[in-house]
Amino acid sequence: MSAAGRNAPPIGAADGGFTLNELEHYWQQTHHRIACEQDAASAIVEAHPRLVNLFDDFAHRLGMRANFKRIGPLQGRRVLDLGCGRGRWVKEFARRGAKVTGVDWSEEALAQAGRRVPGATFLKMPITKLELPTRSFDVVNCVTVVQHLPHAAQATVLAEAARVLVPGGMLSLVELIAVEPGPHVFPRTAAAWDALARINGFVLVSVRGCSYELVFRPYKAVMKRLRAGRGISSTAGVGSRSGLSWKQKANRLLMGTLALPSFPIELCSQALPVGAATHAAMVFRRGEK
Repeated sequence: MSAAGRNAPPIGAADGGFTLNELEHYWQQTHHRIACEQDAASAIVEAHPRLVNLFDDFAHRLGMRANFKRIGPLQGRRVLDLGCGRGRWVKEFARRGAKVTGVDWSEEALAQAGRRVPGATFLKMPITKLELPTRSFDVVNCVTVVQHLPHAAQATVLAEAARVLVPGGMLSLVELIAVEPGPHVFPRTAAAWDALARINGFVLVSVRGCSYELVFRPYKAVMKRLRAGRGISSTAGVGSRSGLSWKQKANRLLMGTLALPSFPIELCSQALPVGAATHAAMVFRRGEK
């Protein structure tokens, strides 16, 4: 397959999605509402019930557990966390002894992260244009962030990651591989993420599925059909928790109930193929040149 073919958007929202400027505004507003309405440290998806966010975090950590094994000991290693948000993974890398730098385009999120991990370095900048020295990090990490950028910007991010990594450095990704509705998501298949990484000088070290969502997926499919039949946007009901209708409150209650059995089922689902998952946890090694 040609390089152009490998770069082509394989799946997901593309033409109708947000632009980079719109995405920046979207996430600025999201971080602001999270800061105002709930415990910022526990929030992953704004306005989701706490149990659902805890499940999402649990599923991501199962994937990252595999990534950490592949990355190896972190004591003293220089780690860059792209799209660090409120510092969830900066804290984890710092706990393992790494010297961590987190970058994000939200000042509010960075302020929260700084309070959460006072020993780390935090910088405001777009991850598509890192104002950081070449070959200055041993590990670059990015969890469910690149998936929120248009496909062309995703290639730029991986090129920047390759630039700031030392030869042989490691790139850790957890990104969406299943089709999801919404103008702020731009997924790829696991094979397409691998192809994009190879174009930018990376070699795949490991890949495994995470966040299989076996309980939530039938429910989401039903809700998607109901909304489509009524002409309702797939992002309806996502947003501020204030002023929710009774239907939105019922939706939150049901999602919280579905989260309870999701934890043990997610553990068992780790034996399923990567293609059955919603996300893939991937580790790549930068080439020596």
